[in-house]
Amino acid sequence: MGIKYFSVPVEGNNSYSVEKLDEFANVLEENNGKILIHCASCYRVTYLIMAYLIKYQHYQIDEAVDFGKKLKFTSPMEGLLGKEFTMNYK
Repeated sequence: MGIKYFSVPVEGNNSYSVEKLDEFANVLEENNGKILIHCASCYRVTYLIMAYLIKYQHYQIDEAVDFGKKLKFTSPMEGLLGKEFTMNYK
């Protein structure tokens, strides 16, 4: 079927890091964004997608949060971006 499998394991809060986000971004970019992403709870992948949108697609934080809300966003992702910030979302 021509399907490639990539694993970017995120196991607990200690694995949220700039390096993990860069690994995720590399998979997206090497495959032209045409990938199926899965996560058992949808939380971890939502954090990665939101951080990717901010760092690599230049979204504003509120724009990424709005996108994440459509998926399943519920907590901060400072570890992925390597800095603290506040979010003003509705």
